[in-house]
Amino acid sequence: MKSLRRIVLAACLSAGGASVGYGQSSPCLADSDIVIALRTRVSSIYSGTDSAKRVAAGQPWARFTNIQVVSDSSTCAAGVAAFNQKIGVAGTPAAVTSAYVLTLGGTGYAVVRTDYLDPAGSAPVFVFRSNWQPVIVVH
Repeated sequence: MKSLRRIVLAACLSAGGASVGYGQSSPCLADSDIVIALRTRVSSIYSGTDSAKRVAAGQPWARFTNIQVVSDSSTCAAGVAAFNQKIGVAGTPAAVTSAYVLTLGGTGYAVVRTDYLDPAGSAPVFVFRSNWQPVIVVH
């Protein structure tokens, strides 16, 4: 069942990537259909984990209700810069200019590009601390 859920989510994310205007001027992507799937995906990262241990280790942690899409351009720009740095394209023509940035209840951020797919065909979630230091990448 979990495998089927991942396939459906990957299909939604992949299909959505083609219809979103990545050439837009804002660094914030906010397609409402994709945002719900992303919030669900990010919250699943934390299901079954011990919040106290994650927070004690300096890692972001949030419940679904505290995972929200960011619409502030400067925060999204910082997320895009952190994403580009993490994937090694900062300062190159391959650098992206927009992404989905989600706040993790004030403890950090998740950054996703639906057109940046891993070999399995899903969009990895890049999790950062509130100072934009990378923590994990979830495929």
